[in-house]
Amino acid sequence: MSRIEWAYGQAHFGKSLLWHSSQLLFAYFLTEACGFSPYLMGIVLASALLVNAVTDLVVGRALARHVAGFAAASRAQFGGAAASVSGLMLFACAARLEGPSQVALAAGGLGLFALAYSLLDVPQNAILSLAPLDDRRRMRLSAARLVLSGVAQLLVVSAFALLMRGLPATHAGNGFLGLSMAIGLIVIGSAGLLARVAAHPLPAGEDRADAAATDTGMPEWRGFALLLGMMAAYTVTTGVVGKLEPYVAAYWFSAATDGAAFMMAIAIGSMVAQPLWTARARHRSADGVLAEAALVLALGGAAFQITGFGIVTALVAGLVLGAGQGGISMLLWTRLATIAHRHRGQATRLFGAFTFTSKTAGAVATLVLGQILHVSRFAEASDRAGVLVPVMTWLPACGAAGLLLFLFARRASRHSLTGETPCLSPSPR
Repeated sequence: MSRIEWAYGQAHFGKSLLWHSSQLLFAYFLTEACGFSPYLMGIVLASALLVNAVTDLVVGRALARHVAGFAAASRAQFGGAAASVSGLMLFACAARLEGPSQVALAAGGLGLFALAYSLLDVPQNAILSLAPLDDRRRMRLSAARLVLSGVAQLLVVSAFALLMRGLPATHAGNGFLGLSMAIGLIVIGSAGLLARVAAHPLPAGEDRADAAATDTGMPEWRGFALLLGMMAAYTVTTGVVGKLEPYVAAYWFSAATDGAAFMMAIAIGSMVAQPLWTARARHRSADGVLAEAALVLALGGAAFQITGFGIVTALVAGLVLGAGQGGISMLLWTRLATIAHRHRGQATRLFGAFTFTSKTAGAVATLVLGQILHVSRFAEASDRAGVLVPVMTWLPACGAAGLLLFLFARRASRHSLTGETPCLSPSPR
């Protein structure tokens, strides 16, 4: 592994800590530590995600004029890291206030986080296509991203189990503040190291590849729209499931170890499955492997039915669910990186559009979660299984069905996504 790949990997790990904290803990923090109603929580988080999504589009378009290489993108993501951590710290302090001041601080911190995170996320994602890598190494780095993201998710889940689960509001708020401080230091440090590595001359040969002529036009729109549609279908459904995980761990499992095991197993499943999905993608068509991952995702949702029987069943269900999520995510990001590499002059715009789609879908998922908790009166429900089990079972199946429908539409129209690589192209018959 080159120093560029290593530096990018550790920076992505830091950013993943920040992202998984927002996806897994922000909702729980607002309802359990700050006392927000599920409805208000949904409105606040969905608004922040929508702001972040729109900012991704704006930042992607603006950076396309100024960020044309690895070094420039690395400098941009370092500035975004510092600003994002500032917003996180303001948000984490909200539990120390009450009433309108608490709502204002939470909303203000989230607003700053939403605006600043785009400055970290878009250029750092674009490095995946701007780095001087061939298509196979790009797929390998996409898989490595998922492994590092899984490690980050595992650490966030472990911290939740130790610092927040089942604790009174004051202690949960203090735990989240301490966790946010630790994550902030890692994010800024890792982003700074990537910027420092990028400031040095590239190894022989890589500088020429990085400066190679690029296609400044946009890819064919129908193929890219199909990719965006698949990402939206995947994110809406798995987004609700991901945000429900802390509630599942806190209220569904009778033993704390079972809940922690389930959340950790999802992260581990995503990590350990990456070599398997990468190997499958070398020998089968991209659509075929994506369909397989979708079916594994649906199977993981169905397996949630057995999680109440103990820690072993919780581990099995979590591993299967995580394996499906990891495969889908790796394949979609690999396709995007390959398309963006072939249109490197528009790389930040393409990544901005992709993350705009995923975050808008995430905002919808947050609103859905808020409505589920609000309508079901989850906090007072005597039968919480009646709320959790159907959602955790059927939403992964719905996400899988959505992906399969997009794949069917793609095949029916006989349209191939722009930018597929030989290792991701249909196998010869």
